[in-house]
Amino acid sequence: MNEISLRALIPQLGTLLFIGARVLLIAVAFEFIAWYAGRRLAALTDSFSKVDQHREAQWRQTRRNTLRRVPRFVARFLIYTIAGVLVLGVFGVPLMPLALAFGGVALMVGAGLMPILRDYAQGYFLLAEDSIAPGDAVTINDHVGTVEKFSLRAIWLRDEADCQHVLSNRDVRDVTILRKSTGVIVDGREPEESEIEEDKPRKSRSGVAFDPLDEQHATPRPPKARQ
Repeated sequence: MNEISLRALIPQLGTLLFIGARVLLIAVAFEFIAWYAGRRLAALTDSFSKVDQHREAQWRQTRRNTLRRVPRFVARFLIYTIAGVLVLGVFGVPLMPLALAFGGVALMVGAGLMPILRDYAQGYFLLAEDSIAPGDAVTINDHVGTVEKFSLRAIWLRDEADCQHVLSNRDVRDVTILRKSTGVIVDGREPEESEIEEDKPRKSRSGVAFDPLDEQHATPRPPKARQ
């Protein structure tokens, strides 16, 4: 029985090796494409990721990481999806019906998630432009207050009456910056930009962060002696 099975398998061995080589070639080629696309996207995001020099150090790191990761994730998802479709074609799966089914599902899911996708897209552009950051005093759509938290999904705004407003990023139309926060407090006030360049941040502003800042990593320094 074993000899018969081996004899039946030998004619198909060349076909299996050819299929395996094609799959390996597709995997290597698309992995290189994903790597190269990541490098190019990183170079593009670097051009506008360094406009936040006046911001707090941990916020700068979080912002820049987000600016790099989001387009890289989207690019890899699209590239690996195409690679997966091509691999299925190597194994003889009809691509046209598969493409139509996948496109229909993508359209339905996209239509249902469109408001969320708009939130993320608008939030990414606001982040890229460094328009808003935690601690900023702003006016957004007639709401005046201080930004408590900012994510790609929404903005949390605290007004003078201590009311919190959660604004979806897709609804942000008019933004007026009353005061930009540096994220540091020195002698009970925010320092001027000239002071920020000379001194490192001493204490993080509590409770405001892209992902909430960890106060334990702040390095407090004693206040300057008053004259």
